[in-house]
Amino acid sequence: MKKAALMILALVLCMNMSGCLGAVQADDYIYVVGIGFDKGSQYRFNVTFLVQKDVSGSEQTSTGGAEIISAEGDTLFDAITVLSAGVPFRINFSRVNTFFFGEEVARSGRIKELSNITFNALKIRQSVKLMVCLGTAQRLMQGLCLKDVPNITKLQFSVFHDYTAEGITVITNYARMLESIRGQRSDPVMMLGGVDVSAVKKQRSLEEEMTGAGAKSEEKGEEQEKQEEQEEYTTDGVRRLGGMSPYIAGTALFDGWYMKGTLSGYDTMFLLLGRGELKKGGLKVQHNEEWAVLYIKDEKPPRVKLTLSGVPRAKVELEMACNIVKYRGEARSDEWESGLQQTAEQLISNEMARVFNICRELNSDAFGFGEYASTQFSDIVSWEGYDWKSKYPLMEAEFSVKLELADENVTTRLE
Repeated sequence: MKKAALMILALVLCMNMSGCLGAVQADDYIYVVGIGFDKGSQYRFNVTFLVQKDVSGSEQTSTGGAEIISAEGDTLFDAITVLSAGVPFRINFSRVNTFFFGEEVARSGRIKELSNITFNALKIRQSVKLMVCLGTAQRLMQGLCLKDVPNITKLQFSVFHDYTAEGITVITNYARMLESIRGQRSDPVMMLGGVDVSAVKKQRSLEEEMTGAGAKSEEKGEEQEKQEEQEEYTTDGVRRLGGMSPYIAGTALFDGWYMKGTLSGYDTMFLLLGRGELKKGGLKVQHNEEWAVLYIKDEKPPRVKLTLSGVPRAKVELEMACNIVKYRGEARSDEWESGLQQTAEQLISNEMARVFNICRELNSDAFGFGEYASTQFSDIVSWEGYDWKSKYPLMEAEFSVKLELADENVTTRLE
């Protein structure tokens, strides 16, 4: 009976939200562009929706009619039921761009419970991106709103820039996560986000300096903070929320469905190198009591030789293009040949080995070595019988790097 009820609910939601049945004015819709999942207080999940009402023509304003709304439920459909009862619009999910997972949800493995979401019913694309939020997803999503304007467009640009131009974050979508876990050939990685709480303290300190009020100003600040924490309700169980400053940098590491740890933005660059995905990254290299800043990127896919007899061992060879963008000290054309190249290559090799050890200790095959191991088996039964994840904690990896200077002008500087 429970399954039948859920199927009926899904059908009703599909009819009400897809907009396929009947003629409806564009203004009758609100569009969900992001969904966040945190642990609920009364039900399993507290689901946060970043929504925007469709506004066109002369009615469009700087606010865009956007807001954050949350509701609790044991499933996503339960939360949607509460949401649909609390807003006077039809809800459209075709523009959902990102799923935000709170840290507690990610670490507890509850993401698995969301893996059976009926995407077709909600019109959500499986290319939706995934992010783990340090703390709660709701708090980070609050930061995406500034005067009720969702900065989801800025978020997309920032993520793409940080991935392609800086190499400090990863990009993973829902389909790739499922393929990684169910194929048992690697573990998923997700971009990592958080909230800059220092912004509130800085603003409060600035106000105190301007007023010179000291403790009196602090008391006013506390009263104001209490007022800001009060939530505006649209209906019972549906709260309107709004915003602080978010940031995105680093990687959330998983062992199957369970988040086990994180990598910094700097460490993420070496993870991307090993995965053959680094578009560009900056590296500071100490050489001859001076330092140089290099831009590096994967020139060719990594060459991986993996042996499975006994303890798994991998030899990884990488070829990378390199530009020197800044050099402190006397700029000499022979600096590259006189030792800077070897210093940089050794640094990259050491850092990749260090990051691999971090992943291995967390039992997270973030580098995807299981992909190479699986090619040595002729069928799925043999591969599953090998039980890669039981061997992975013993794995050894050796990295060798070759840098090729991409610019003849060694002293190239960025304006």
